Amino acid sequence: MRRTQVKSGAVLASILIGFYLMLTDDISDEEEDFVSSNLEEDSNKPDDNFTDHINKPAEDTNSFSFRREHLIKECSKYKDEQLPEFKLLHHKPKYLGREVVYLPGTPGISVCIPHKVGSHAWGVFSRFLNKKLPGRELKWRSRVWYERESLRAVVVRDPMDRLVSAFRMIFENYCDERSKFAKKNSVCKPTGMKRTSPAKLQKVLDSEKLGMKTTLSQLVSVMADEYLNGGDRFMSRIWYKYHPNSTAQSENAFRFTFGEFVRYIVNGTLEFKDDPYVLNHRQLVSHWAPYWEECPVCHPQVLPDFILHMETLEDDIQRMLGAVGLGQFTYEFPHTHKQSGGKTSEKKWSYLRSIPTESLHQLIDKYQLDYQLFGYTANYSAEQESLISKYTWKI
Repeated sequence: MRRTQVKSGAVLASILIGFYLMLTDDISDEEEDFVSSNLEEDSNKPDDNFTDHINKPAEDTNSFSFRREHLIKECSKYKDEQLPEFKLLHHKPKYLGREVVYLPGTPGISVCIPHKVGSHAWGVFSRFLNKKLPGRELKWRSRVWYERESLRAVVVRDPMDRLVSAFRMIFENYCDERSKFAKKNSVCKPTGMKRTSPAKLQKVLDSEKLGMKTTLSQLVSVMADEYLNGGDRFMSRIWYKYHPNSTAQSENAFRFTFGEFVRYIVNGTLEFKDDPYVLNHRQLVSHWAPYWEECPVCHPQVLPDFILHMETLEDDIQRMLGAVGLGQFTYEFPHTHKQSGGKTSEKKWSYLRSIPTESLHQLIDKYQLDYQLFGYTANYSAEQESLISKYTWKI
């Protein structure tokens, strides 16, 4: 029987990227090739209160109109094609977002949620609404994303709150038995994957560059290997880079400090320049990738109508759902994603104070566009001083 072959490296890369997105999806089976609604003609008309919800007074800094105007203003600062930010923000997008859910309102809303911004809760809520109002999501899926007729929304939070949340969930104790990331064949176990375990994905991509064809069975094998071992392999390479003499049996194995996490984010491109697997990994990296990368927002095709902040989420959800005739479901929105040890926003300063000021500044620079686009302030030095007395740290 003739084996089916993948004809080009581009096709393989596209499939593998889609698979990565599937692996990192905490909420449903949404991928980057999201499709949009083709609702009945009258269902695309806003309800009578739509304008009131969108156009609150401009001086209201929490209004959707203010946030949208602020975003447009910040995006316009980088319209010069000579600026490095132009390509990041204004290139024609390939997708509406890496994680998108659909809310079947009148009109419908496509909501992009970056990882660690309540993505699990939004997935639960979307599935609830689409069971209550069946049929519309199917029509939303019947069109390619750029032909959508739905409104667009994006959900964000303070970039440092998100970063600390990602650290606590993944890096602080990767081998925690409650972790959903460490797999059965985990590097955390003496009999599990070894630190030198090769990546089938990288082997296949290297072969494609040399013009070798990849069979369908090989592709399936790569997918299975990445699902089982991708996160472990990524974490293993970082851990042993920083702790070359450690073993899986070491007392603090795979318990990174916040400083090491920051080191990876700030200097990882240089430190792992010879390791394409770490550089190109997306399965875990999406949890701290910049918002503009997870949810492109500057191009006219993806400019959001609603920008929701986790800090004012209850009010934002109420106003957005009310604008599209879903107000009666406001209190069905779940708050399901919790971490042990208290809220990240309450513990953030203890983590930020544990790193040198220079590292903090480098970290803020790394997420500067997120701060600018969504109106967050990065004046942590002053704010830190005002809050420092509220915490007791062990340095």
